[in-house]
Amino acid sequence: MKKLLIASCLTLLSSLLYGQDSIPTLSANTYFQFDMGIGYTRAHLSSINETLNNYGYEPFSENMATFSLSTNYFLNRLLIKSEFTWLIPQSVAQEDDLTTRFRGYSVGIGLGYAVVQKPSYRLTPYIGINAYTGRLSFIDESAVQNIDEALNGTYRNSHLSFSNAALDVGIQIEKLIELKNRKWDCPQNTRLMTIGIRVGYNFGFGGTAGRYNGNQSITDAPTYAMQGPYVKAIIGFGSKIRDIKWKK
Repeated sequence: MKKLLIASCLTLLSSLLYGQDSIPTLSANTYFQFDMGIGYTRAHLSSINETLNNYGYEPFSENMATFSLSTNYFLNRLLIKSEFTWLIPQSVAQEDDLTTRFRGYSVGIGLGYAVVQKPSYRLTPYIGINAYTGRLSFIDESAVQNIDEALNGTYRNSHLSFSNAALDVGIQIEKLIELKNRKWDCPQNTRLMTIGIRVGYNFGFGGTAGRYNGNQSITDAPTYAMQGPYVKAIIGFGSKIRDIKWKK
């Protein structure tokens, strides 16, 4: 009986030692997130407004709204992000049946690092590059009486195009809300909802002159650079994938 008890104890001890080797010693958390944002930016339209003013046209407001779509990939704390931002068009009715309109969009990539990462919130500074395209349109709203006037009349429909790049420096603060897994979801993964705010500044790499109808350089054209502060309220969804590393 004594020998059996000793053998049982040795068997239990060896099992515990083997089990200890099987405990995970490292886990790498990967996050895939998609979010959208509604925001504000201070557009730098001084050169464009000065040109409009010289011809007696009303200027644009430099306070403009934006809509953004972003994908975010976190490997532990390292962030790789891409983002599309649409500058919501702004139109101004001018005298003599003319409308001026300014709009644009940017596509960017960036890198960041979560200096604070807790189960319920995260703080991530980031830096990136935005490629920007803008358009200043002149739209003739004059009425026509017949097809001959529509095809052979002289109208003031034209646009100036601007393309440049900017350095994007910002910080993202977001709350992480864990969602209940569906019955077919992997228990190792966690579905998340994110709510937060993104604040930053675009530093334009010098203004570029507008090109007539997108392809022709003209003298005295106004310049534009994507530059100014921005803020965006964001909401998104994603998944946290836990990659468990086992001791060998």
